[in-house]
Order: sequence, then C-alpha cells, then structure tokens
Amino acid sequence: MFDSSIVKKTGQIWKLGVFAACVLAGGACLLLSRPVFQGNGNEQYLAFFAAAPVLILGGMAFAAISIRCPQCGVRWF
Repeated sequence: MFDSSIVKKTGQIWKLGVFAACVLAGGACLLLSRPVFQGNGNEQYLAFFAAAPVLILGGMAFAAISIRCPQCGVRWF
C-alpha cells in the first residue's frame, strides 16, 4: 500500500509510524481513563486522562512539523 508513497520514497515513513503510535496510545489512555467519569473516586486514572491529549496533539504536531519535502521544505501534513 505504501510502496509507491512519496513519504516512503523520501525515507520519512517512520515519522508516520510515530504519529500513528502516539494517536493510538492517546486513544488507549482515553479508554483507560473511563473510571474517572463513572464517579468511583479513582483519581489514579486522571494521569491517563491528562496524558491522552498530550500524546494525540504531540503526535500530530510532530508529523506536521517533521514531514517535509526534501527539496523545497514544504510541509506535507
């Protein structure tokens, strides 16, 4: 699927992998923080709730900043 991708041809496919891993980890943190909203007094799950947007937005920012055209430097994401 990605064999003919310009991102893979320029050696930047690992950056998409980091982005995907961050988004998936952030989603997992949201799933793990569900007891916070059930009102069971589970404050230890607040760390997962706080980490979720950091992971998701951080992964998106990493992809937006780092995936660029090697010739002209324009951002592709």
